[in-house]
Amino acid sequence: PWTLTYLAQIGEDLSNAQVIIPQLPQLVVANNLSHVTFKGLTFSHDNWVVPPAGHLSVQAEPSVTAAVSFTNSSNITFDSDIIAHTGGWGIDFVGDNTANSASNQVLNSMLYDIGTGGIRIGKTVSKNDTDANVPQFNTIQNNVVAGFGRVLPAGTGTGIWIGDSHDNLVTHNEVFDGYNGGIGVCVPTTASCQGLSNSGGAFNNVVSYNLVYQLGLGVTDDMGCIYLATEAATGNKVLNNRCHDVMHATEDPDGYGGNGIYIDSTTHGVLVQNNLVYRVSQAGLQNTIGAQSPTDAPNIIQNNIFAYSLQGTLVHGGGSPVSALYFSFHNNLVYFDKGSIQKRGYWYCWNTACSSIYDFAGNAYWNTNGMLATLPNAFFVTNANGGIIQNYSFAGWQGIGEDPGGVVADPHFTNPIYPADDFSLKDTSVANQVGFVPFDTNAPGRTSKVLNPPAVPAGFPLTLLNPTTDY
Repeated sequence: PWTLTYLAQIGEDLSNAQVIIPQLPQLVVANNLSHVTFKGLTFSHDNWVVPPAGHLSVQAEPSVTAAVSFTNSSNITFDSDIIAHTGGWGIDFVGDNTANSASNQVLNSMLYDIGTGGIRIGKTVSKNDTDANVPQFNTIQNNVVAGFGRVLPAGTGTGIWIGDSHDNLVTHNEVFDGYNGGIGVCVPTTASCQGLSNSGGAFNNVVSYNLVYQLGLGVTDDMGCIYLATEAATGNKVLNNRCHDVMHATEDPDGYGGNGIYIDSTTHGVLVQNNLVYRVSQAGLQNTIGAQSPTDAPNIIQNNIFAYSLQGTLVHGGGSPVSALYFSFHNNLVYFDKGSIQKRGYWYCWNTACSSIYDFAGNAYWNTNGMLATLPNAFFVTNANGGIIQNYSFAGWQGIGEDPGGVVADPHFTNPIYPADDFSLKDTSVANQVGFVPFDTNAPGRTSKVLNPPAVPAGFPLTLLNPTTDY
């Protein structure tokens, strides 16, 4: 038998000590459960550990179990509960292709000191998935997920993650202090999240009014506050979220990918509207590739605020097999003092009108040095290999048909400088000029904060960017 010897600190009285010895890799496991409410309970200290042979970490960590797990269970309500001190995931709702996991709710709950990810809905894609047997119509609302990724720090969106699952709502949550991404929808495997022969994939998922911040923290690369890899799946929306302070491993020479909103792989047809993104170490929005044919719907990036993106407001990472409209970028406010509007990447126009590939219109841009209007390389296009072949001033950019109705002008934020971070508008004249409709930048996050997590100790040594000087 094992013997544990503990040498007490000065002043400690072991007769009053609380000793916790985790025993089970999962604390609650349910199958085919329905119409049950768990309210006001605490689940803590699972015993999931990395296997003796090691752990092959992949995106979304699908092989890692959850402390509280429901399979093929419906109408489960998890309300005002606490999950803490886990090695694996916090809670999940999954299916096994024989029945679905529908109409479940995680509400008003707190998850903190989580080894892997917080809340998981669904699994990665299986060939047996159908629209009827995957998780669906689930709601994740008014929760806080904090201090996650403490054992397995990767995952690209593991605060809250949706797999091959549809018609889910993730709204008014607070997600922070994680070592990779915040909220994720699916993973970029070929022709999967868009659905296989019997499935429409990860469709009709809405991520709205979430407050997501302090991610990456220099530990990992390639992340976003909100991440989607849903390929051709339809009806996915990213609305009215607030995202800030995302930092990839900037001290690594090859570190990359601290993004705000991250639309990965060939994902297209996503609506991104009324979001506020600021202080990110790479780009406010990454559109990795996008549409794969002229008939594919583009991603719509509309009526957002992007500020203080260190390397560029937008990055486009690759091309499709043929010419296609990758995204429309309309009626947004772009504000920066470092970096640029476009991050160096793939901005090829396929020997056709650039506006038919990257559709910019009615945006307001402002560099705090006031020199953007005359900058000769404010915009650029590349060849098929990503090499810049032409720079444009803003006037030149408009001269090739891009950004009609756009302006270079100060949007008049009330006080965007840290720590105020007030992106409300004290003057709407510029916003009105470009058709930007003001939205409440303080609406994202929890609507009631009954449960508040304690600070979770760092799992790795952290060297952070200074929010005052480094973005």
